[in-house]
Amino acid sequence: MGLSPWFWAGVVAAVYCAARGIVDLRRRSYWWGVLGLTSAIIILLTPNPNNAVTATIKIDLPAGAQN
Repeated sequence: MGLSPWFWAGVVAAVYCAARGIVDLRRRSYWWGVLGLTSAIIILLTPNPNNAVTATIKIDLPAGAQN
């Protein structure tokens, strides 16, 4: 069982953000550089569940509750 394509898409996006952030910092565009590096860190820290199981919960409301 390998890693999901969404995981690899996130890694590619994070690498791109980090590379752009470093390039922007070297060009002395500090705000864009910090924004790019921060974006890369946020993407890498976002959890990516591989086998997520969702459950639907049915809630029956009383008939008199509808107004």
